[in-house]
Amino acid sequence: MSDFLFVAPVNDSEKVRGFVGHGIRKELFLRQKGFIGKVHDVAEIGVLLRSELVDIVDRAPLVYAKKFPGVSLKACVSETASEVLDEVTLLLERLSCMSRDMGFDKAFGSLTPWEIDFPVSSDAIGLTGRIDLVMKGKNYYPLELKTCSPSDTLWEGDRLQVCAYSMLLEDALEIKNIPHGFVEYTRIHERRPVVNTEKLREKVFETRDAVLDVMGGTMPDICPHGNGRKCASCGFAERCYEM
Repeated sequence: MSDFLFVAPVNDSEKVRGFVGHGIRKELFLRQKGFIGKVHDVAEIGVLLRSELVDIVDRAPLVYAKKFPGVSLKACVSETASEVLDEVTLLLERLSCMSRDMGFDKAFGSLTPWEIDFPVSSDAIGLTGRIDLVMKGKNYYPLELKTCSPSDTLWEGDRLQVCAYSMLLEDALEIKNIPHGFVEYTRIHERRPVVNTEKLREKVFETRDAVLDVMGGTMPDICPHGNGRKCASCGFAERCYEM
């Protein structure tokens, strides 16, 4: 939106931490995917994932230095590393339980993304995006990673994003219906489902049209969602009422 409102959000520590956290997690998932068919033991995959995490974390300050010049990355990388290490422990616990029922290879495959950072675009839907993780079980479904503080249920924007990605994934893979996707709030290690109802799908199109209006020069209402917590965390908050 900065391209159309001509203001840029400030890179505060929270936003830097979120961006870096996304990057570290996606890189670890990418390396995890490379272990499919090569490792057949929970203990071994645990050693490998923790070793890969150490390597990713060591490289992170250099990788993101150009993206955030003048920002001290050491603290946010350290915090993210601790969170991801906890996530690896939870993954191994789930893998161990599932392996007893379905075998290691099948269990590991079901917990490993089919695609990471998957680009999707549709002229018919009029949207484009990049899905954090595409999972494959009985069906394909999008999984979005969120490093922000979660609400009691789901942020409306997160629901819309996951539903939109489900629609784009249906178009890209020529699937009739993806019934649900997930948002994973990494701070609390919790995955929450988004059911792709017809009402939510209609809301995606309504939101798309509202964004197109802004891009066409129409100034949006201030705080149309009525959620003060979202405004407080918005990178445009200081300039909003000036416009």
